[in-house]
Amino acid sequence: MSDTRHGFETLAIHAGQEPDAGTGSVVVPIYQTSTYKQDGVGGLRGGYEYGRSANPTRAALQECLAALEGGAYGLAFASGLAAEDCLLRAVLYPGLPDHPGHEVAAKQMRAFGGMVSFTVHGGEETALRVCERTEVFILGESLGGVESLIEHPARMTHVSVAGSQLEVPADLVRLSVGIETADDLLADLAHALDG
Repeated sequence: MSDTRHGFETLAIHAGQEPDAGTGSVVVPIYQTSTYKQDGVGGLRGGYEYGRSANPTRAALQECLAALEGGAYGLAFASGLAAEDCLLRAVLYPGLPDHPGHEVAAKQMRAFGGMVSFTVHGGEETALRVCERTEVFILGESLGGVESLIEHPARMTHVSVAGSQLEVPADLVRLSVGIETADDLLADLAHALDG
């Protein structure tokens, strides 16, 4: 409900807050997940891929705020400073030597995170097959939690920059390495790469 013919109070209660289709709950549930299982490479599950890009709870809030303000859409941030930062500067990474926080990060961390990317021989089709063949690595968007994830950036997280200077190689595969047994992860990748 985003019809501005309704009063402010009605919009505050109903805009973006349809009863849950699965349970009938009249209150929007709080989705605490960072990633969503995909229906194949590039096959979004109900429009959701990764918490950074969309979350059902945040979507409900944004729709409600847009309706209350009479806007076409709204964006929610964790803080006012986060909103300002978004306007002023997805990329900072303290693992880069020229990042202003690199020295502090190097002192605090043994490594700079569990994100690993690689390219495959055979181009895009081979990269897609690798993503589809893993069993321990879950096909999902980018970063996650304790579980290991695999993705094809050109068709998933970075599809919006295709054809621009930010375009990623079609044969690139990205992993978010979780805390599963290392041997299981290595065996899973070996199986996927052998296919």
